[in-house]
Amino acid sequence: GGQLLAVSIAALALVYSHWNHQEVMRLQNLRSVPRLSATASLGSVYVGPMEGRVDDVVSVPIVVFNNSDSFAHDLIVDLLFADGTGREGSLNDYFRSVNAPIISRKRLEKGAIWNVGARAISAPKNAKDLYESGKLKFRVKIQVEWKDDTGTDYRFVELAELVHVNAIESYGGGFWFKSLGSHSSIDEPNEVGGHWGLPFREVGGF
Repeated sequence: GGQLLAVSIAALALVYSHWNHQEVMRLQNLRSVPRLSATASLGSVYVGPMEGRVDDVVSVPIVVFNNSDSFAHDLIVDLLFADGTGREGSLNDYFRSVNAPIISRKRLEKGAIWNVGARAISAPKNAKDLYESGKLKFRVKIQVEWKDDTGTDYRFVELAELVHVNAIESYGGGFWFKSLGSHSSIDEPNEVGGHWGLPFREVGGF
């Protein structure tokens, strides 16, 4: 009986070490996945008329972060907007339609921050009053696509809404983007799929 027990303990140890090895590999792979995120919520936002433009604009700041120890490759960033009048659009679709380059980058180093900069989106006349009063809502999605070293694709989407903050003594008030949540295909592929592209869908007040 003792011999059999020793054999089964040895077999168990083998199975366990195999599982352990797989688990270590899985954790290493998770660590080596380039995890990207993006936000429009890092500063005040300009809303109103713009020199050289016939329409009012909402200026949307975009920043992308590589929150990992791995390089991200073939990045594409798109800004989708819904201006509250029923008009929705994608910046990259517009760029493609006029044969202009889309927002892209070959590589983002580990731990790096890519300040994409602000993009001015056409808004209705008197945008400042309309959005300040809450008569209209201006919403955006920042979509990021990228690949890892092996060519595997990943996606991230950030949902945000323009909000107006009233002036307080130390601060003049103004517009900001308030994040309504974000989803990464690494953790929530279904959520990313549900929010990706147009049209905007209502969810959790979004």
